[in-house]
Amino acid sequence: MKKENTDSDVKVSLKEVNPCEWRADMTLPPNEVDAKLDAAAATLKDTVSIPGFRPGKAPLALLAKRFKADIASQVIRDLHALALAEIQKECPLNLVTLPMPENSPLPPQRGNEYSLTLFFETAPKFDLPDYKKLELPKLDTNDVDDEIESEIAKYRETYAEFKPLDDAKAMHGDMLKISFTSDVTVPEGAPESCAKLVAAQGAWCWLNDPEMLPGVIKCLEGAGKGEKRTLDVTFPDDFVEPALVGLSGKYEIEVIEIRRRMPVEDDGELCKKLGVEDMDALKKYLESSVRAKLQSKNRSKAIAAMFGALRKKVGALSLPPSLLAQTAQGEFSAIANEIVLTKEDVDGFQKDIETHRNEAEKRAVSRLSDFFIASAIAELESISVEQNDLDERIRVLSSFYGRKEKELRKQLEESGRMEEMHMDMMLEKVAEKLLELNGFREDGEKDNNEGTKKQDKEV
Repeated sequence: MKKENTDSDVKVSLKEVNPCEWRADMTLPPNEVDAKLDAAAATLKDTVSIPGFRPGKAPLALLAKRFKADIASQVIRDLHALALAEIQKECPLNLVTLPMPENSPLPPQRGNEYSLTLFFETAPKFDLPDYKKLELPKLDTNDVDDEIESEIAKYRETYAEFKPLDDAKAMHGDMLKISFTSDVTVPEGAPESCAKLVAAQGAWCWLNDPEMLPGVIKCLEGAGKGEKRTLDVTFPDDFVEPALVGLSGKYEIEVIEIRRRMPVEDDGELCKKLGVEDMDALKKYLESSVRAKLQSKNRSKAIAAMFGALRKKVGALSLPPSLLAQTAQGEFSAIANEIVLTKEDVDGFQKDIETHRNEAEKRAVSRLSDFFIASAIAELESISVEQNDLDERIRVLSSFYGRKEKELRKQLEESGRMEEMHMDMMLEKVAEKLLELNGFREDGEKDNNEGTKKQDKEV
């Protein structure tokens, strides 16, 4: 495809070298090169000072010689702008990257023709299927009363307390009061906390990680109140008290008391802890929350099903390579944040890093496919993400994270997350439109009056 600029002899031709990858070749004849060099030099007249000349009176030839590099850079920027304008007019698809040269362009020379080659990527080309008669999945219609009881059970567990048990056998998670002695000698100069790990009366020991003493959980599990156990200990290299590392000894331990975490069974006690009048008031409070969670779950399920159906109908898309790589990197970081919660998680993550990269690539393909399908629907349905939408989202985020709006905006822009946020908001708006067009109802039913005739349209 070739197009000649009607205002000059500038020629710009476009070629799709690979799916979503384009090349733009721009050629300027010598007279155009000279004109643009003179124009760039003229813009410097009022902004630079040259000894011996009043402001704005220096000859263009002198300016062109003294500020040759600056003028050449300005001409190249002007050509980039001209090329972008021509590309946006002539390219049949939406640009997803700005046109850029493969290498640093050579400076234009007076009296010579100048050529500039730029590369850019576009949205994929595909036929948009009917999106107004999608089949909604069977949604959850869980009994609200059952869900409320489940939430109450969680509260009972949340406010559980350790209570003494006389006839129980110790088990993992119990809190034990113990007395113990050992033949371990505390090194001179060691902190007082080390002495308390060598011998103690009435010390509390939680049978959970990290262990109070190496091997103490296995030693005391199954022990009853008043029972004595013997434990051989060698303090490992990563023990919490460095002064004890490497030392060994025999411990004699007696169980004085066993306490176990017990859920709150008494309704009155639970209501008191929660600050509600009675169980009826608690259930009424939980009902709206339970219904909201169920509705949110059903909406998410319906949205995932609709986009999944559209991806299947559209088929595998050829996606812009650089945008795909950028999105995959973002998904990889998200996976890392999901998995690596402590230092101990790092080795396991590194071990399966290729698996995580493949998963990130898979997520990126789905996300970009959804976005381009959503963008096509948005164009037909006149849906857009405006600046005020972005501003409002930033205000909400800054309030949530306790950050200043200006600082958060700057961070989003510098990290490239602003484009990601724009993508998220576009997907959200189109998802809401799809729910409306396909007759989604909060009760899980489908409004059969919604929807229109199936009609494929090329994007």
